[in-house]
Amino acid sequence: MTLPSDDRTPPTEAELMAYADGLLPADRKARVEAHLARDPAAAALVAEWRAQTAALGRLFPADEAEARTRALSRAIAGGSRPAAAARPWLGQALAASIFLALGGVGGWLLHGTTAPGRIDATALVDDAIAAHRLYTAEVLHPVEVGAASEAHLVGWLSKRLGATLRVPDLGSAGYTLVGGRLLPGETGAAAQFMYEDADGNRLTVYAMAGPTGQLAAFQYREQGGLGGVYWQDQTLRYAVIAALPRDGLTGIATEIYRQLI
Repeated sequence: MTLPSDDRTPPTEAELMAYADGLLPADRKARVEAHLARDPAAAALVAEWRAQTAALGRLFPADEAEARTRALSRAIAGGSRPAAAARPWLGQALAASIFLALGGVGGWLLHGTTAPGRIDATALVDDAIAAHRLYTAEVLHPVEVGAASEAHLVGWLSKRLGATLRVPDLGSAGYTLVGGRLLPGETGAAAQFMYEDADGNRLTVYAMAGPTGQLAAFQYREQGGLGGVYWQDQTLRYAVIAALPRDGLTGIATEIYRQLI
């Protein structure tokens, strides 16, 4: 039997994400499943999103996600930081819960909520990748301020970006801080922190100010052998860049995310 033409209209990316996250309304689910049966590439993409969300779920158990999400949503709506700001472990749990319960890596934007969604981060990630290529190739002057002056580096860059920055500790991933520098960004000043492993491979963390209270879940972009993982919290936009497999880079980005919340 030939399906009506409307039934063969490819689902949008948002619908695919919602399906991957189990959030698509039942009346639209059959059409998406029919499309996935016809499109192996789309089916593989949905499977990849589900695998990533499951991997993050193992890192961040979300059994109390709903209550924590409501608490963080109230804090954002009220224009103040959650009371958990004085208790870092609770802040991490809140943030992890909202990313997993309201979209995870899939990033489905729930209408009428402050859930993390997908934002067009192409320009920012492209800038971060270009800066990575330029400065990681430097031997004598890869950074403006070295790791020995970390406190000065963080204070200087925080002032220029107008937001409090912190330097993630990536020792567990085998990377040590080289230093950082100030860069021109898409809409203002940007900061780059550079790390290096024992083999001399370099990884950079790029940050710049973003719209207050607009959250975005992990997004991935690849360009010329370099991968970039992007996300956005209440005040800053981040991109982690390295020549690493997607899973490895996402794991490091997850650890950075945990430390920065």
